[in-house]
Amino acid sequence: MSSSDDDDVMAVDAVTGGSLAPSASVYAAAIDIVREVAKGHPQSDRSRLLLRCCDSDVWDDDRYRLLLELRRPQESPTLRASKWSCQPPLTSDELVAWGQTVPLYGDYETPATDDELALEPQPSDAFKPTDGILFDNEVRHAKHQLTEDRRKAVLSRQWLHVAHAVQQITYFVHPVVAARASGDIFVGLTEASVPWGTGTTIGFDVIGNKRSGTLPEHTDVDPVCAADDGEDYRNNVFKVTADFERMAGTVSVHKMSGYGDDRRFVDAPRQHHTFSLKGWRSARLWVSMRSMEDTVELVKVTCL
Repeated sequence: MSSSDDDDVMAVDAVTGGSLAPSASVYAAAIDIVREVAKGHPQSDRSRLLLRCCDSDVWDDDRYRLLLELRRPQESPTLRASKWSCQPPLTSDELVAWGQTVPLYGDYETPATDDELALEPQPSDAFKPTDGILFDNEVRHAKHQLTEDRRKAVLSRQWLHVAHAVQQITYFVHPVVAARASGDIFVGLTEASVPWGTGTTIGFDVIGNKRSGTLPEHTDVDPVCAADDGEDYRNNVFKVTADFERMAGTVSVHKMSGYGDDRRFVDAPRQHHTFSLKGWRSARLWVSMRSMEDTVELVKVTCL
């Protein structure tokens, strides 16, 4: 068998669920083969899905998302993160059923005015309901419930404003499930009052990578990557503070021990980031999750 034939076999394995780990050139061959197969049956559900995958941004750093749309919904984040090969394609009925699992709340508030934000909020340890996010009864656990790996932002109910009597607020956030050890869940602050609104947004992951922008749902990652020591810190606790006396925001990451009510985090942070809030009129917690089934808990909110 020639080298080219070997590549074809590996490429077909990649598309049909083989267990080989292909090179970048083999991935390219897989895409070519998929397109040729799809051209022969342009009206089939499988072909349309294959072509959608070929034309979308399905490559990522871990090289496991060859055909994102063909994954089974019951596949766990751990399995998805460790296996790049795809599952058999979903039927049309399965895709419809899967899409119906995405939470839609329908109560879409307009972005708050500055006068509204200047009013004192009711104390709350809860998130704001957001489409695509599944919440527990207390709205303190937020689970990424889209049908694909795509960034989704969630904000806290409680906020801080420069006109408030209290000038400092701190949020404690615990990532309960994260598909990746880094680059997955980012936590920080935003000026926006709703995820689909506008406002300066800044946050970090557990190893110090930074995302920022003016749209909570669409932030950009800093091109300078944080150093990765190879350890897995995905369950570390985030401590996020907005301080309008100093006009500064801080995000620190702390190791944690214990579970449930016995959780304790180390006072000395592993990571500590400070950024200016100059020009900000309000601030609230911002969390961005990328992977299906990522889950975070808003442990508590304190004000000083």
